[in-house]
This record gives sequence, C-alpha cells and structure tokens, in this order.
Amino acid sequence: MWHIARGDLTQRLFEKPRNVRLVGALLLLLALPCFLWRGWYFLSLGTLLLLSGGLRVLAPDFNVSLQRRAYSRAVHGWVMAGGALLAWALFPG
Repeated sequence: MWHIARGDLTQRLFEKPRNVRLVGALLLLLALPCFLWRGWYFLSLGTLLLLSGGLRVLAPDFNVSLQRRAYSRAVHGWVMAGGALLAWALFPG
C-alpha cells in the first residue's frame, strides 16, 4: 500500500541502486522458505520472488529504468495489491 499512498517518495528512494539491491536481497530471502514448502503455489511464488529479487540484486539500474518506463509506482502498488488478493483467493488458508 506504500506505493499507492507515497508513490512520489517511493520513486525517489528506488532511484538509488543501493536501495533496489536491498529490496532484492529481501525478496531472495523471502523466496527461500517457498522452496522448502510443498505445492504448486509455493513453487510458483518462490520462483517469482527469486526472479524479481535476482533482477534487483544483479541489475538494479536496469530494474529502475524498466519500472520507470512501464508504469508509475502507484500503478505498481495496485498491481502488487491485486496479486496479493489473487494469492489469497487461490490459497485462502
């Protein structure tokens, strides 16, 4: 929800490669338990987190330019919120 409420601040923070790398490292850490748990849901989630985190860690400048060209941070927030709702609908408990 932070991307939606404070898209301008998020944009400024994530223009710095160091911050992008830190978020990428966090996503990679979040991917680890997904590969320990079983099922298609966790394998899919872990793979997406691994790809997203890896891109941020290995190529932060490319990641920043890609997101800047694709859509605003507020739109990114809505996409993530929609993804969370979809995940909840697919795996409610």
